Amino acid sequence: MALSSREKPGFYPEFRRKISAAAERLDALRALAERRPAAQRREAEAQLDQLRGLLNRAAARLEAARMAGDDPMRSIAAQAAAQSAIDELWDELAALESRLLPLAA
Repeated sequence: MALSSREKPGFYPEFRRKISAAAERLDALRALAERRPAAQRREAEAQLDQLRGLLNRAAARLEAARMAGDDPMRSIAAQAAAQSAIDELWDELAALESRLLPLAA
């Protein structure tokens, strides 16, 4: 059995959960941004749009990992790219939350 075949079952559900959780966090942040004054709202919405792009990129990387097939090298590289994309998304989400959530209090 190829290495990629052993890794895939746990890899995809975990990443789908992370992408789903990130989408929920984005929606919550968008709701916060909508309650801001116009200037702050535009800035927050621009940042949220960038995060939506990162979310889309992470989903695309996950799909590429799924399509990589049983070639272990392609599969590992695709999974690493997906991991990198989701890590970047979570880091940027945390950074935006740290800026928006104190303002909501």
